[in-house]
Amino acid sequence: MRGLLAVLNLGALATLLVWPFAAFGALFVFDSPANADLPSTWALFFSMVLYPVPVVAGNVAFWISFRRNREPKVLWAWTATSFVGPLLVLLLLVFGPLS
Repeated sequence: MRGLLAVLNLGALATLLVWPFAAFGALFVFDSPANADLPSTWALFFSMVLYPVPVVAGNVAFWISFRRNREPKVLWAWTATSFVGPLLVLLLLVFGPLS
C-alpha cells in the first residue's frame, strides 16, 4: 500500500514538468473578450498558475509522513492533497469556460 501511494505521489510530482507550459498558456484564457469577465475563467487561470502549491505541499507532507512510518490513512490524506491541483484543473477544463 505504501509503495502504491509513493508511486502516485511521484506521478503527481512529475506533472510539474509540464506546468511551466500550462502556466504560460493560462495567459491566453483571456483572449476572448466575452470570457474575460467570467468567474470560471478567473478560476481556471488561478488554478493553472497556482497549480504547484497543493502538489508540492502534499508531496512534502507525504514524504515526511512516509519517512516517519505513519499509518496509511495519513498517507492517503496527503496523497489526496497532492491531487487537488490536477483534479481542479481537469474539472475546470471539462466544465469551465473553454468547454
